Order: sequence, then C-alpha cells, then structure tokens
Amino acid sequence: MIAACVAAAACVSVSRQGRDPRLPTLSNVVVPEMLAYHVPDVAVAVVRRGAIVVDTVFSSSAADAEPRFEAASLSKPVFATLVMMLARQGRLDLDAPLGGDDDWPTMADTRGKAITARMVLSHTSGLPNSVGNAGPTLAFDPGARWQYSGAAYRYLQRVVEHATGERLDALATRMLFVPLGMRQTGFTETTTRADDLPGHDRGGNAMPKNVYTRASAASSLRTTAVDYARFLRAVLTATGDTSSIVRAADVAAMLTPAVAVDTTLGLSWGLGWAVAGPAFFHWGSNPGFKSFVMGDRSTGTGIVILTDGDNGLELAPAIVRRVTGRDYRFFKFYMLHPND
Repeated sequence: MIAACVAAAACVSVSRQGRDPRLPTLSNVVVPEMLAYHVPDVAVAVVRRGAIVVDTVFSSSAADAEPRFEAASLSKPVFATLVMMLARQGRLDLDAPLGGDDDWPTMADTRGKAITARMVLSHTSGLPNSVGNAGPTLAFDPGARWQYSGAAYRYLQRVVEHATGERLDALATRMLFVPLGMRQTGFTETTTRADDLPGHDRGGNAMPKNVYTRASAASSLRTTAVDYARFLRAVLTATGDTSSIVRAADVAAMLTPAVAVDTTLGLSWGLGWAVAGPAFFHWGSNPGFKSFVMGDRSTGTGIVILTDGDNGLELAPAIVRRVTGRDYRFFKFYMLHPND
C-alpha cells in the first residue's frame, strides 16, 4: 500500500496487486479526478492479451484492498452471456416470442407477446427502462428500434428462471462465477459485508448500504474490479473449444451490431453490449455507484472501472486514455453522462 497526495490534506491510498511495467502509472490521473469529483474509492483492472496486468484500488476512505462495489448495469452483459449459453444448450430460443412462456408477465399491451430474448438483449423490445405495478405499455412495436430497458432484462430473467428451475444468483454462480474464479461476485446477499462499500452522492456524502436479497439481471451485481476482469478476460479470449466457459461463437453473436444507436458516433447495440467498431462497452449507474467496462478486440485490451460515487463515470475517459493511449468517440454518448 502506498499513498498518493495531491495536496497537504488530500492523500489517497493505492493498493496494487499487479502492474504491467509498460503502462504509465494511473495515480496521477485517477487521484486528482476522484478528489475533484468527490469519489472516495475507485478500482481499476486492466486485461491485456489474456492476462490481468493491473488490479489497483485507489481509496481515500481506507477501503479494503479488494472492496466490493455495486456494479449496477454491468449486470446486463453477465446475464446476456448466461442467456447465450442457455441458447447454445437448447434451453432457450433467442427468437421465440416470450409471450408463449407460462411465466411471461401479463401485459395490457398485447404487442408484448411478440417480444423475443434477442429483442430484450438488444434493447429493441419497446419496453420502458422501468415499470411500476401496472402492466407496461410499449413505446413502439417490438423490434422496431432501440430504447434502453432494464425492465425488459428483469422480465427475461423471470423466463430464464422458469425455464431452468433456478434463481438467477444460483444459475450465474454455477455457470459463470465459480468456473471463472469470481469468488467475490454475486447477484444477491443476505447482509452487508465489511468489504461492501457504501455509495456516495455527488457531494461525496455516504449513503446507506443496499442489500439485494432478490437478484436483478439489470442491476444487482456486486463485485470487485479484478473479479469482473476475469469475466471480461473470458469474453476477450473466448475460443470454440468445448472447454471454454464462454464460447467464441457466443461472443461473436453478442458483438455483432443488431441495431444502430447513434450513427454519428458509429455506435450500435449487439446482444448485451454496446458496440463501436472493434470496441464494446457497458456502464453502470446505481444511486451512489457508477461503473464502466470496455474491451477492444483490435488490441486485446480490456478495462474495468468501479467507483462508489455518483460522479464516477466522469473519471472513465481519462483512465481509458491513460491505459490505451487513445480517445474513443463513444464517450460522447449521452447515457455515459447521467448527471448532465
């Protein structure tokens, strides 16, 4: 553990479990940004050509060496990967209308019967991002265009749980977390742990810790940066070999653009991931927590950024620039700026 100080009273502890000597230090980028944006803790992991070469925690709140963060919508690529695995096993049809499933919720809007798993994963279902107790009304005919929807992921979760007879947390643990060595990752918990960080508002004030006793495919994942990097590494290094947990064919399907999102930025959506040329990414935005993950297939580089502050996404472009040496146009996408 070392300390990086920007001002006399502004010191941040830096815990580094691994570092590629070819990478410039991240401290002189991350520390000023986290102090300026009132983000107490930032964890960064970097994957480079199949190896996790950076696993660093920056903390101004004396967090544990490997604290757990709410990863928020970084839940979605994990869930999408599970769906692809189930489809490959013949346990789920990506293109069959989910309205035919016994556990698909009743909708006042009859167009909902035409929604498929592929539409859910590509955010083309027409469902809103969130719904209350009333049955949702679709914004457009299923498959017609793109509209981000966490509610659609939660509905598909119910279908998956019905089809497999397993709760999402148990299914993900068995099929992904244990095989990939993600020992600190889960969709649910019964109580908070000492290494579970609280979130912080835009002023840096701590918020009460959440306890997710019911899994949400859209938002309840809690993890460490290095654990999520293990998942990202599996995506970046997937092969067609039957011993591969994540298969190359599944990844290729997930990273094939299914619908245009922002043509000026060259941004599309695949299945579970935003896609911009050889790069793919996702972000997370829960109250008090912001996160970002990306991979670049042209370089074999992946980056995971977890923060416990509402301003946390503002740190992502500078960190990515320092690691990769380049600017990505997709950072102009409006959903990567939730506080604007």
